[in-house]
Amino acid sequence: MKALALSLALLLCPLHAPAQESAAQVTDAQLADYQLGLEAGCRSSGLRRGDSPAKIEAYCGCVMKTLRDNVTRGEWQQAFYFFSKDMPREEMQVLSAVTPKFQACR
Repeated sequence: MKALALSLALLLCPLHAPAQESAAQVTDAQLADYQLGLEAGCRSSGLRRGDSPAKIEAYCGCVMKTLRDNVTRGEWQQAFYFFSKDMPREEMQVLSAVTPKFQACR
């Protein structure tokens, strides 16, 4: 799971985030872009592994639903804030409580 999380974080690097003083300043638009980036990273990882498009769609859709259903807005803001500060360990720590639930997506 940590490899997936790191891959997702690395694939989000093209997103440009304005400097913010706190996680509370992260906007809904930034969160939407961040979530799209996570999903794109998931899909790219599946393609690199050679998974079928149907498997990628099902797995990544499930992962994103799991995240959206279990991560609070404040946690999303914290994860994005750490992402924007290039702090991947802290970013993934925010989301780590949810990652065991990804097992149900397999």
